[in-house]
Amino acid sequence: MTLKKTIGVTVAVFVFTLAIAAVSYSWNCRSLPEEDARIAAARVAAIDLAVSLKGQLMRTINEDGAVAAIPFCHERAPHITQSLSESRGWRIGRTALRVRNPDNQPDDWERDVLEKFSQRIENGGAVAEQEFWQICESPEGKRQFRYMKAIATGEVCLVCHGSNIAPEVAENLDRLYPQDQARGFELGELRGAVTITRELEDGDGNPTESVSEERK
Repeated sequence: MTLKKTIGVTVAVFVFTLAIAAVSYSWNCRSLPEEDARIAAARVAAIDLAVSLKGQLMRTINEDGAVAAIPFCHERAPHITQSLSESRGWRIGRTALRVRNPDNQPDDWERDVLEKFSQRIENGGAVAEQEFWQICESPEGKRQFRYMKAIATGEVCLVCHGSNIAPEVAENLDRLYPQDQARGFELGELRGAVTITRELEDGDGNPTESVSEERK
């Protein structure tokens, strides 16, 4: 075999090995029945976060104006999310395919779920009904319960995420988020999702095979 062919075969084997590893990770998840208590608890946490953030954001805008929404989202919203995470003992956050804060970039699992949400919505599904859950093994070998709930773009979101953003708001966004991708949304459009991760102890609820892993 020539050197060129040897290199070609070696590269092909290497690429194939990486592909198998990627597929193996994506398959290393198991589904749970909808009545599982973890799903119910995650739904409550997602609603609590959404209600708290929206309520406080609307009060801020009503009292101090649209520009005040920016420091709220930049400074206070992360604290509210962190407080909820600590009270539950889980990792709770928000992510999207188009993020404003680079710290909220989705990981591979979250990106796959967001793309699944987008496809369902394109096929006529309602944004508010999109959720997904699985038990997965992390790259570090830890078992995790993972849950995501879609966030629809509401009226209050358009102040900073819509197509017609006030100049003074846009100026402050440019200053705080130079890599901002989260503009140009329309009312009711998929904005992103609440994402929840709960670490599982050994023997903590073995996953059930061959049942629906998502809300239809």
